[in-house]
Amino acid sequence: MKVDKIKCIIVEDEMPSASELEYLLSQYNFIEVIGIAYDNIEAIDLINDVTFDVAFLDINIPLGNGMELARHIKDGNKAIDIVFVTRSEEHTSELQSPPLS
Repeated sequence: MKVDKIKCIIVEDEMPSASELEYLLSQYNFIEVIGIAYDNIEAIDLINDVTFDVAFLDINIPLGNGMELARHIKDGNKAIDIVFVTRSEEHTSELQSPPLS
């Protein structure tokens, strides 16, 4: 029986971090990274162009931020899961807040 892969996008402005996350996710045969964006504008285009199940979002991205992007994604499809990836401790309280819905 063929199982559909979990389709993911990555939004991360640091190319080495995006590549490392893509590599780590590729180690699971049930996950497929279908796109990477490096800023908010690329992310919006990617979100509008592809169908995905999970978004891995950096919080601090050029031309916007991951929290706003998560709200945009959830406004379009509440079933999409969001995973925040960040090295910043600045947004810890936002990440511990209630879910975006």
